[in-house]
Amino acid sequence: METKTDRELLELAAKACGVSGEYTPIKQVTAGSESLKFCAIRTKDGFLWNPLVDEGQLYKLARDYGMKIDFLNKLAFSPPDQSGAVKSVHWTNESDESFALVSLAARIGPLQRRFIY
Repeated sequence: METKTDRELLELAAKACGVSGEYTPIKQVTAGSESLKFCAIRTKDGFLWNPLVDEGQLYKLARDYGMKIDFLNKLAFSPPDQSGAVKSVHWTNESDESFALVSLAARIGPLQRRFIY
């Protein structure tokens, strides 16, 4: 499977979810000399959309797509498509969970989206 950058994944997922806006890199300074790099899709009304870092947006995304999440085995499944096929993703550690779910939404695409943002 091809590895995508956060930006590529975020842009694909936004397109699949019907979220329109521009990719916006944001830098937040944290304590000491450490800095946290953050990006989002900024919509025309100024809303920052990034389910990679916002758990509320992440689980809304999973719910809206009808994903089934097996936290014990670290798997997420799409609902069956028109042909009955199911897509799935697996993650190995907690920090990969959001990447896996957003990746699955991007793979499912807009045709199976159950609700509109």
